[in-house]
Amino acid sequence: MKPLPRNDQLEKAYLAGVLLGGEEYLFPALQPSDFYSKAHAEIYGVMVTVASGGQTPSLEWMQIKCPQHAKTLLSILDVDAIPSLNTQYGKQLKETSTRRKLILELTEAAHKAAEVDDLSLFVEHTEERINRISTGTHKKSGVSLDNVYDADRMLTEYQEHINTLRTGVFKTGIKPIDDSIRGLAKGEVMTIIARSGCFKTAFLQSLLLRYANQANGNLSVFFSLEMPVASVAERFGQSLLETSGFELETRWRNRVMADWEVEQHRAGLRNVIVIPTRPNMRQMERFIPLIERKYKRRVGLIGIDYLGLVDAPGTKEYEKSSYVAVETKIMAKKLKVPVVLLSQLNRSGSDGNQRVTMDMARGSGQIEEAADIILGLWKNQNDMGFDLICSILKNRKGAVGSDIKIDLDPAHLSFYGGDLWEQPKRARQSHEDNGL
Repeated sequence: MKPLPRNDQLEKAYLAGVLLGGEEYLFPALQPSDFYSKAHAEIYGVMVTVASGGQTPSLEWMQIKCPQHAKTLLSILDVDAIPSLNTQYGKQLKETSTRRKLILELTEAAHKAAEVDDLSLFVEHTEERINRISTGTHKKSGVSLDNVYDADRMLTEYQEHINTLRTGVFKTGIKPIDDSIRGLAKGEVMTIIARSGCFKTAFLQSLLLRYANQANGNLSVFFSLEMPVASVAERFGQSLLETSGFELETRWRNRVMADWEVEQHRAGLRNVIVIPTRPNMRQMERFIPLIERKYKRRVGLIGIDYLGLVDAPGTKEYEKSSYVAVETKIMAKKLKVPVVLLSQLNRSGSDGNQRVTMDMARGSGQIEEAADIILGLWKNQNDMGFDLICSILKNRKGAVGSDIKIDLDPAHLSFYGGDLWEQPKRARQSHEDNGL
């Protein structure tokens, strides 16, 4: 008899992904009995127990809960772990376990077949056991009770979602926006629509910087399909050093930057990764585990600038925009990472000095359907120049229609917060007279 199928390295990679990424990287269909190694099975069982109690199954917790496996836990972390691939790893482990169980079941049935009195009953019972083994292979596909959720299972699933919100929600740092959308959770997409010159790229870069400089040490990834790396670095530097682009360029060119300024610039970008090419959606998805493998840290936020430049199939703008909008959502859910996607306005968006509405998104109605949150940026002209207004156009988790005046330093491309804003009565009446 051939050895039973097993994959010790894959078991370690999966367990390491949970240790590094947290409870959200537990594959729900996987059971301790699906691990070939007894030690791995016991470790996984403790991970599930710790997570169900509302704790994160970190290395420290696991060493406390199962000290008999301290050496095994350390050896697990020696493998190259990519938490975002844990769903794929979990499916592979489940399939390997299913093959192993089927081999054992069929081998036992072969030995018993020659001795049974009622062959038809024996075959029926064997088929039932085989079906029970095979139906657990893919929890999320096929016609199976695994895909039937009653009240208890729904609330259990919801509790698991709540547990991930403790560490997995990204906040913009602008209180009225965060209060309304309740942050951007893993697997969600926020689309920002605006005309050129309305600071949408600068706003996205500020979000990426904010996430990258949080205490969790995770990475933010910026797919800059429009600007070259040098321009991206300069704009990040404007915000980090509170200076203008001209001043920053001049000081770098004349080599008069102080050491502490260079280090501050470098330190602020330490957890930011920039991809300046024009990949398609599949290539973007493949970049993430590649980055996590190289830097030994997980990616926690993805920004894409912008939808219209993503390499996509189709001959018409509608086809391409629809594809990118839908695939961005699929990628976010698969990688369990929040994604911020920028999009241009169509011609009805004027020059960016009028209120942005949902129908101004350029290219496709799928942009509206696929996004969880849609924000519109526009300028309200006044005697002092302009106010940058953010309108909440779509919100799966709350009300829409709010306008927020964002505190902006345009020279330094810095965003400091914001307050709820109401359009002045005279300007509002003018919009109404124009049918807006």
